[in-house]
Amino acid sequence: MTQCQPDFTLIAQRIKEKRTAKGMTQEKLAEHADVSTNFIGYVETGRKRAKFTTLWKIAAALDTTIDGLSL
Repeated sequence: MTQCQPDFTLIAQRIKEKRTAKGMTQEKLAEHADVSTNFIGYVETGRKRAKFTTLWKIAAALDTTIDGLSL
């Protein structure tokens, strides 16, 4: 069985695009998603991968869905 892996590079790019389009700082996004500012920076630069539940919180804070971050 083949496992489908999300494109974390694309997700990282979309998080940053959506955050900046909303005029939101990494600090504000981190606060809304209940993670550290450093973690948001690491995710946006591809140095860390967020778990599904964290991606859901980030997406909600950006008024989008996980699909909106990955498609």
